[in-house]
Amino acid sequence: MKKKSTLVLVAIAAIASGSFQKANAQWSLTGNAGTSVVTNFLGTTDNKGLVFRTNSVERMRILSSGKIGIGLTTPVAPLHINGNNTTSLTSTGYIVSGNIDSYNLSLDNNELQARYDSTGSTLYLNYWGGPVRIGTFPAIYAAADGTVGLSGNNDPNYLLKLNSPGAKGGILIDDVTSGTYPSLSASKSDLGTIILAIKSGTGSAASCLQANDAGTGSAVLGSSTGSDGIGVSAISTNGDGLFADGGSGAGDYSAYFTGSTFCTGSYLGSDKKLKTNIQDFTNAMSIIDKLMPKVYEYRHDGNYGMMKLPTGQRYGLIAQDVEQVLPNIVKDSKFKTQWVNQQAFADAETQGKPLPKSETIEFKAVNYTELIPIMIKGMQEQQQVIDKQQQVNDQLQAQIAELKRMVQSVMPANSLNSAAAIQQQGTSAILAQNTPNPFSTDTRIQCNIPASVKSAILIITTMDGKQVQSYTINNGGTTQVTVHANSLPAGQYLYSLKVDNKIIDTKQMILTK
Repeated sequence: MKKKSTLVLVAIAAIASGSFQKANAQWSLTGNAGTSVVTNFLGTTDNKGLVFRTNSVERMRILSSGKIGIGLTTPVAPLHINGNNTTSLTSTGYIVSGNIDSYNLSLDNNELQARYDSTGSTLYLNYWGGPVRIGTFPAIYAAADGTVGLSGNNDPNYLLKLNSPGAKGGILIDDVTSGTYPSLSASKSDLGTIILAIKSGTGSAASCLQANDAGTGSAVLGSSTGSDGIGVSAISTNGDGLFADGGSGAGDYSAYFTGSTFCTGSYLGSDKKLKTNIQDFTNAMSIIDKLMPKVYEYRHDGNYGMMKLPTGQRYGLIAQDVEQVLPNIVKDSKFKTQWVNQQAFADAETQGKPLPKSETIEFKAVNYTELIPIMIKGMQEQQQVIDKQQQVNDQLQAQIAELKRMVQSVMPANSLNSAAAIQQQGTSAILAQNTPNPFSTDTRIQCNIPASVKSAILIITTMDGKQVQSYTINNGGTTQVTVHANSLPAGQYLYSLKVDNKIIDTKQMILTK
């Protein structure tokens, strides 16, 4: 009996000792001591995963492959987190790094946000150095020196370098704001060009730089405040330096300049293939006779000063007068003060202020270039008249020479041409040859009228007998009559002395001009 009792006690002690040893091999809820990181662990020893739950709901799972999932049972990465909170200034997202009451970083499935107690903060990527790559190519490459490259590596000479891959465009700034600030602003306080646009491809016909404004402003506004600056400079080593295509309106121009302009050469298209209905025209002198040149000064008062019209005394035509004669070379035009005040309009828009008042000055302009052919034609017509007159003068000169020869051959040296001869024959009515003859200014005709004569008249006629002038002689004796050249047209004339209704003598005289 004693022996059985002893065996029972030994058995109980053995069972108790095994249970104690087994209890010591488990993790305590109050912590464990004396563990070995080599032999002691939480987990499984077979090909099974490990599940963590709270309130009987699974929160995290570690697969047998070592992948950890939070918020899902099938992680596909070493750490896979899923949730339903989108990152914002007030929402935690999936992951929060830092104190939510201070600086922290929030991350969800597609957003990363730096915050400071529900306000936005700065996001630093590799702040302490080294390049940062984002996307393929890489799409964004930020070097340690602060230079950035888009769609390619950076260029240390530029803060930002852009390489456009494939057929894609470069940069699109598409109505980024409804405000009045510029979509793109660039300024520079040192030497060098602010914006440089270069196209190296020789096969492209597209513009290197293009601007379009659907409003009332300038598509491109260039201004220079320097004493020797240039508002807009266009230079071409091959081809046209500047091409301007004007509007289709009646008062529009391809280019409108205020103030004086200068160029070293100017041409207009005049090729025959550019023209149709080509005809000769006549009576240019009749057109020129209707034009009324004036001397004047331009206005500079009020908004007319913005037009920067020439100063001092000017010579030209009045457009309204020209329009009555040549309406096709007169153009209705307009000048808007807004054109020379673009910067003030832009500043007002940017600052949200009322736009300055703009006035439109309507006026007429004359194409003086088209007057040149009319003047040329007028000179040609005038030359034809001169040539004809020269022919007449040549014939008159020949006739004068022949008359002189004939007179000299028949008249004695003491001819009645002289006043002395007339005085010697004072008892008879005598008509002397005019002197000089031929004449181009004035000529004098002497005659002797006896005292017994009741009436005496000197009559001048054309060669065909048409009377053109007459002089009544009231004094007896030797008398002289002066004939002024400007009172008669050039040509040959006959003059006769009529005494008491009877022609005493007739002689010939020649007027040249």
